[in-house]
Amino acid sequence: MSNCTPAEQMNFLTTSDGEEFLVTEALTTMSQTICDLIKDSCAEVNIELSTITGDILEMVIKYCDIHVFKQKRTKPCKTPDGSPIMLTEKEIENWDKEFINVDVKTVFDLGMASCYLHIPQLEDLASKKLDEELRKSLKNLFILEKITEELVKIAIDFS
Repeated sequence: MSNCTPAEQMNFLTTSDGEEFLVTEALTTMSQTICDLIKDSCAEVNIELSTITGDILEMVIKYCDIHVFKQKRTKPCKTPDGSPIMLTEKEIENWDKEFINVDVKTVFDLGMASCYLHIPQLEDLASKKLDEELRKSLKNLFILEKITEELVKIAIDFS
């Protein structure tokens, strides 16, 4: 957890596909990388994230918005429309399952972004999902191999 609070100035993140995002309190709280970059600057900052797309950064920010209250244990974070986000542990757990239930490439990109931005909780979530997907793929490969062996045996029997 970082001890960073965003400066009064407006700080932005620019993604690899040119999208700009305002740096939120939730992101500076959850991301040690962003916190350090802002803390080290005396003026407004536009941080370029050359390896993170807008879609992925949007997901990272959403994740941080949901998890910052859990991490800070103080006031709830607010959504862009100003409504507070206050979820129970169980609701956060369910939200995480739904959030990470995306295609493997997106999970990989989330993992890479969370690694670069130093958001350990998101990195852990993405790593666990990738591990789960890899295990499924290997199991399916094993099943396919067994089916192929059976088909070869049947073909030999008919020869």
